[in-house]
Amino acid sequence: MDPLCPPEPLMIVDMPFGSCAVSLEDATRNVLQVVRATGTQAVKIEGSQEIIPLVKRLSTIGVSVMVHIGLQPQRFGDNASLRVQGSHAESAYAVYETAHALQEAGSFALLLECIPSKLGEAISTSLRIPTIGIGAGPFTSGQVLVGSDIVADLESPAHVSAVLRASAPQSASVPESDEWPAPPKFVRSFAPTSLGALRVHAFRQFADAVRNGSFPDNATESYRIKSDEWAKFQERIRSFA
Repeated sequence: MDPLCPPEPLMIVDMPFGSCAVSLEDATRNVLQVVRATGTQAVKIEGSQEIIPLVKRLSTIGVSVMVHIGLQPQRFGDNASLRVQGSHAESAYAVYETAHALQEAGSFALLLECIPSKLGEAISTSLRIPTIGIGAGPFTSGQVLVGSDIVADLESPAHVSAVLRASAPQSASVPESDEWPAPPKFVRSFAPTSLGALRVHAFRQFADAVRNGSFPDNATESYRIKSDEWAKFQERIRSFA
């Protein structure tokens, strides 16, 4: 793992949709309320250049802020809008410029979602702060996935149809049951198998793959940007101050 990442787990609360899309004073109040209620060590806010004043305000009063840039799921109403961001020179430069502006505003880390692998690397290697990637290639400081995605626990009609069409599950082997601590006496499982064991196994496999560098695979699990667009982007950042 990247030395910029903390050795111990860090609690970060994702600010709810709309909670920061208000006035600076109201957004600050909403964040402080979440910090007091949860005891979190940091907050994550989806946004771009428009939240720079909020990041500056929170940083000056001691609130650690991670900003989520690239694809921002809270801003899209349907999955059809969830596309790769920064796939052209100008949009890539906009994400790059935003990353640097947020660093200077006081963000302690960035979450980069759904951007080309090369852009994820360019941003990560040019910043002083760590980056966490989700669909941003293998070169970010760390990786994250949604828990339900790690265990393939997906419930949309498209995912359900795909599962029903499958002839047989193609899942990783599950460790022997004696590897897992016994549940409390009052717990009864109504599942045909130990979903808890499957989840823990999947999370362990994910963590191991991130640590040994095999996830995400740059050839099959990362996004690309056309060579000419990348050349234009590199030309743009040569003059980046």
